[in-house]
Amino acid sequence: MKPLTDPQLDDFLREVRRSDAADLGAADRFLARQVPVAPSPVSSPLHRPRWPAWLAAAALVGAVAWLRPGLPGTQPLPSSAAYAAYSAALGSEW
Repeated sequence: MKPLTDPQLDDFLREVRRSDAADLGAADRFLARQVPVAPSPVSSPLHRPRWPAWLAAAALVGAVAWLRPGLPGTQPLPSSAAYAAYSAALGSEW
């Protein structure tokens, strides 16, 4: 196939752009056409049981309670070497 020259291309595009009686209202017909479609199963919410979420939450709370450090007051805090040196040198009144 030979490439079209500029005048041939202009004539071709002019012919394509020419509308006839079949083209009148084609956009309205295209936009107004509706096809019934069944609802997608993904769009409808599923009823899921809540016990897995409760079980996961209980496991998370249990793990945090078991792995957390002791609360202040329940276990003595470890003393640093500086605190031990000051206590030994100055006694309890420093």
